[in-house]
Amino acid sequence: MIVMVKRKLDLETDHQYVAETRQIPRGRGRVGEAGMKSPGEKSRYDTSLNLTTKRFLELLAQSPDGVVDLNLASQVLEVQKRRIYDITNVLEGIQLITKKSKNNIQWLGSRLDGVSGARYQALVKEVSDLGETEQRLDELITKCNLQLKLLTEDPQNKKYPSLKEPVCKHLRDKVKAIAQATYTHSRNLACFVFTYKGLQTLQQRLQGKACQSHSFLAACLGGWLVFGENNNINSQINMYLLSRILFGLSRLAVEKGYIPQPKKDPFPLFAALVWGIVLWLFEYHPHTLQPSLQSSMSYLYHDSNVWHDISDFLVYNKHRAGAQK
Repeated sequence: MIVMVKRKLDLETDHQYVAETRQIPRGRGRVGEAGMKSPGEKSRYDTSLNLTTKRFLELLAQSPDGVVDLNLASQVLEVQKRRIYDITNVLEGIQLITKKSKNNIQWLGSRLDGVSGARYQALVKEVSDLGETEQRLDELITKCNLQLKLLTEDPQNKKYPSLKEPVCKHLRDKVKAIAQATYTHSRNLACFVFTYKGLQTLQQRLQGKACQSHSFLAACLGGWLVFGENNNINSQINMYLLSRILFGLSRLAVEKGYIPQPKKDPFPLFAALVWGIVLWLFEYHPHTLQPSLQSSMSYLYHDSNVWHDISDFLVYNKHRAGAQK
């Protein structure tokens, strides 16, 4: 009697139905050894798709460039070629391999060799080292904060006025002033460029050609409108340009022959006159100088005459009332 037996293999086998044909003899004369395997027959696990996939991936890992010949893989793994195709179809479907030719595939995923493992270990060590460094920095910051607190609360340091001042607020005000000055400077330059280019283009269209006077007139009007307000930002820009103008006009006068070419470098004489005049004005007519320049020169040349202790050198050597000189 011929009986068709269909059994569904589990995940360790082939994910498909396999038909087997058995000859069952009539009567009691059934063969008792039908379920036993011959010595040369492989077990179900040895031929399972799961194990074959693992061995195929190991074969991929051994390939330097990730390319494997499917015919060679079938021979090395000692399985039928359709088993190899079952594996490659799945791997290709999830885009882990690609076909190089008819019987060659190439791995597209991460490297399966020891390179990835070594890289992973290196990253783990790097993260660990960074964590330890961060912990040390946190401890150092905590210690510094504690020392600063003890320093400011020490009665011996109360006599220093700089330690009583709100340092953080002072720094915030300074940063805010710098940011405001930077914004004003950038805005004024942008407005001037727009005004200058617009007026220059307008003059060229009206006269039909470009003239040197166009640049001068456009810049004059732009300077009047944008930089005409007398404030610290505009003063700094105009004074900076004035120094460049003097140098430029001097070079132009030499090129045009209005003044003779100097035989020696005139810069030392220029530096001597500049410093001589500015210190004369500071000592005897300080009100004529810009406030920021007055403050800087007062700190350098007048406040340096006052000395109390080392804090004057490290912090600020401003005269303190009631202190001994």
